[in-house]
Amino acid sequence: MSRATVPLVDLLRAGDEDPVSCSRGGTEGGAGGRPARQRERRDGGGAVRGFGRGGPGRGTGCAAGQPRGPPDGAGSLLLVGVLLVVAPELLRSRWERLRLFALLGFVLFALFPLTFNIGLQHTEASRGAVMLATMPIWSALLGRIAGERLAGRQVIGVGLSVIGIGLAFVEPGRALGGDVMSLVGDGLLLLTGLLGALYGLIAKRVLAVDHPATLTTYAMLFGAVLLLPVALVEGLVPAVARLDWQLLGLVVFLGVLGGSAAFLLWTWTLSRITPTQVAVYVNLNPIVAALLGILLLGERRSPMFVLGFAAVVIGVLLVNWPGGPRT
Repeated sequence: MSRATVPLVDLLRAGDEDPVSCSRGGTEGGAGGRPARQRERRDGGGAVRGFGRGGPGRGTGCAAGQPRGPPDGAGSLLLVGVLLVVAPELLRSRWERLRLFALLGFVLFALFPLTFNIGLQHTEASRGAVMLATMPIWSALLGRIAGERLAGRQVIGVGLSVIGIGLAFVEPGRALGGDVMSLVGDGLLLLTGLLGALYGLIAKRVLAVDHPATLTTYAMLFGAVLLLPVALVEGLVPAVARLDWQLLGLVVFLGVLGGSAAFLLWTWTLSRITPTQVAVYVNLNPIVAALLGILLLGERRSPMFVLGFAAVVIGVLLVNWPGGPRT
């Protein structure tokens, strides 16, 4: 099979290489060289890391020793190209609006991936899942300041979704304690959740004037520009020269589907429902990633994962069941 026709499962496995495992050889205990952590992962590592791919620190290039650059830049350029062809009027904007787009790009497409990926370098992925799951809590708190009011069942739903992440990914005895750097990592991931909530709150106001495609395109573009110096420091230029078809396929996938398409849909949804109703869906992300790990990579999960999965789904339904207050 040629490198140009690498199966999706192989792409997923290549993209899930961990920097620590790369430095250690990554195949200890595995039959046929398959890493032991891929055969049985209970801490939700791949699921949590998958959310933040696209920023520096984690990403597609570890297996080949490549630095991690921001594929969201490719996604933003794609959106610009599409809009130039199908709706060029959406790219026209006043200077004061561009400043708002730059602010949102700084929050979600620069600071968010930086705090996420740096945080995961210092704490366990299972703890990271719980910290990031606080995003809808931050959103509810910020929304209350801005005038958003949640019904009682919606508050319960937010809590259930966070508890569900804890049940699904945290192993007893491993979630508490840790050294100072672990606490730093936890704090950075809490900040990541706050940044995601802040983006939703600000974007909701901006979308009262601007089209979701306009906001997403400019925010991603500004964020990619802001992350470019970090990518250059990590070795972006020599890494591009070493790209093979497998890594290029991952970059395109992350930039187009995991970047531009996903964030366009997220921003479009913000124009229809409240930021907290949108933020709670974030907690489905590691659950779906873990399910794909079970189906495609043969990972195993404890029975608690099923209970956590149910709690997250029920939480999302409670928050978004028709009849809740909207702004």
